[in-house]
Amino acid sequence: MYSKASKEKKASIRARYEKALGDYVEKIKHDPYVIAVVLGGSLAYYDVGEDSNLDTMIIVKDNADSATHRVFTEEGITIDSFVMKRDRFRRHLEGIIQGGQYHSFFSKAKILYTTDDSLRDYIKDSNYFGSKDREIQLLNFYSGAFYSMYKTRKFLYIVGDVYGSYSFYMQMVSCLAQIEVTLEGIIPLREVIQQALKLNPTVFNKVFIEASEMKKTEENMTEMIKACEEYLDERMEIAYKPVLDYLADVGEFRTLQEIREYLESKSGQRLPFLNLREIVRRGWVLDSVEEKRITDRSQPLLHEPSFLYDPSMVKEED
Repeated sequence: MYSKASKEKKASIRARYEKALGDYVEKIKHDPYVIAVVLGGSLAYYDVGEDSNLDTMIIVKDNADSATHRVFTEEGITIDSFVMKRDRFRRHLEGIIQGGQYHSFFSKAKILYTTDDSLRDYIKDSNYFGSKDREIQLLNFYSGAFYSMYKTRKFLYIVGDVYGSYSFYMQMVSCLAQIEVTLEGIIPLREVIQQALKLNPTVFNKVFIEASEMKKTEENMTEMIKACEEYLDERMEIAYKPVLDYLADVGEFRTLQEIREYLESKSGQRLPFLNLREIVRRGWVLDSVEEKRITDRSQPLLHEPSFLYDPSMVKEED
């Protein structure tokens, strides 16, 4: 169990973990199949606690065979080790979703040992946002925020469960923090809310700190939901840029499914709640329906929403 430790105790714990890690790496250096050892997790980010484990990734030669996940121990400390062949490791880094879990891991990862210095460049390059990566990731976070907003409102006003509503509300705040950090070109880490508090203290002191301390009532939750809605509203155009760009390029109606499939192919992630109703309401896109069958052999025709975008529609509103 974790408990508050003195400065001296923290230093002692860290020294113990660093010794265990050093002994672990020293043994691995004698393995001719190992190319590199990468450290992530608590020891790479900040201090460790007495019950912390160590997170490492071991890169091996392409002709080596090993389980993908191994658990070792050193000095009584658990070391979780993901084992990956060099070629797969490089392809894995190239395919990392910007701002995703592994991106966070590698953003502060430390190479403890390597016989191939080119791997350092691969990890370094994975920490940069490309403009298209950032656009798609913003939409991912925005979609996540809308989904959590929907759940927050449902549990508050329909289910009547204020604490259930608050749990989804905090998921929404996390999405808002990811949006804030990504807009600044910074990689969202596990401590993304703390990152957002530094970047935009006015908003996040309210939606996170004040919300955490307030009495959980429908009235108070409604106030916080409104603050989150205002935040999302102000950033809507930049968040929906991938959708608007895609529809502008095709120049004709596209169904919601076609839009979703295109964006998911770009991001590599499922969009949890792609909601285009708000940009329809604003007049940025026109909506209609197309007749579609459930399967190629189905007879009944069902209506699927479709959307058309003309760039002049946004300009005229401005």
